[in-house]
Amino acid sequence: MFGLPSFPKLSLLLLVLALVWFAFRWIGRQERQRKDEASGRKPRGGARGAADPVDTVQCEVCDAYVPRANPSACERAECPY
Repeated sequence: MFGLPSFPKLSLLLLVLALVWFAFRWIGRQERQRKDEASGRKPRGGARGAADPVDTVQCEVCDAYVPRANPSACERAECPY
């Protein structure tokens, strides 16, 4: 009574399932972008959690790189920062 479905029927079923899966992923991505735009957040892309680059300068005494805008002093007495 219940036999194995033919190859064309199985391939059509797999194609329909793949289309539905990709459609749900696309719809979810569109909704996520809409929510991000509504809340004012930056859209996703590139490296996740990556911070904005900061200009740095190298300390002549300790050879450490410190931020150019707000340099902080190290423990050395002769550190210029």
